[in-house]
Amino acid sequence: MRNTFLLLILGTSLIGGTIVSCTREHIAPPQAPPVPMTYTDFKDSAIRFGKHASFDLDQNGSADIGFSTLLVSDPLTQTDKRQWYAFGTFNTFFAVNNNEEMPFLGVNVPITKDAFSGYEWYNASSIVIAQQVLSNTEPPRWEGTWKEATHRYFPLQVKRGDSLYHGWAEISFRTADQQLYLHRAGLATVAGAAVRTGQ
Repeated sequence: MRNTFLLLILGTSLIGGTIVSCTREHIAPPQAPPVPMTYTDFKDSAIRFGKHASFDLDQNGSADIGFSTLLVSDPLTQTDKRQWYAFGTFNTFFAVNNNEEMPFLGVNVPITKDAFSGYEWYNASSIVIAQQVLSNTEPPRWEGTWKEATHRYFPLQVKRGDSLYHGWAEISFRTADQQLYLHRAGLATVAGAAVRTGQ
């Protein structure tokens, strides 16, 4: 009788333990499949002052975005500005705010047509990434949101026909090197599909 009672307790404990362990299992929610993308490897190219590069993101034989430099002189303030900038061609759109700046994004940020409050999409834009200000009266200084960026992203759109394709570009800037570094870009192959930076 005692043995039967012990077996009954043991069996109940095992069943209870099984039930508890089942309730602790974590079931991950289903995730939407990733959007098909076309990737462009910039191969960590360095753009020092006086150099430029352009890239065909949708692989149709013509450039979509580029990066270059420009020297802007202001005789009134006696300053020179050495600028590094990104530019889009006629069918490429950048999100730009009233200060002529692009969103400064980390990884895994969603990109859609209406994702960036305070920004509008403009084609054929040239946006300063960083600039060095040289003066006759003051030490050199750096300006721009991207002046010490490390693997940051900006959103873009490429138009083909009547359709827009969302994408991103990944860049870095080092003032110590006085160089812009180009890493890679991604562009959706599905028109209007939302994408995420770095994916």
